[in-house]
Amino acid sequence: MLRRSSGSGAFVELKSGFKQVLQSLDERYGSLETVPYVLYSGDDRTESSENGEFLYVEIEYLKEIKRICVYAMIYSGISNWEKAYAVVTVSVPNKKISKSL
Repeated sequence: MLRRSSGSGAFVELKSGFKQVLQSLDERYGSLETVPYVLYSGDDRTESSENGEFLYVEIEYLKEIKRICVYAMIYSGISNWEKAYAVVTVSVPNKKISKSL
């Protein structure tokens, strides 16, 4: 979950060579039904979501995905991650990993 003047996104590369950046800044959200089989929920700078931002991966097409690089950025208002109170959580069946930024 990222709050205030920060955002997240992902670089997705498929085994076919297809590459795409998913992020709100240029309104690229992806799709679960078509390539890249990854969907970004969108920017939550307004803090309207209690849960923050999400990146969903269609597990049915996981074998077609070569890599997903998730990133977070600060673009205004705060000078470092300690002031952002940001946490990244990765959830897969039966496991959850969280990391403060």
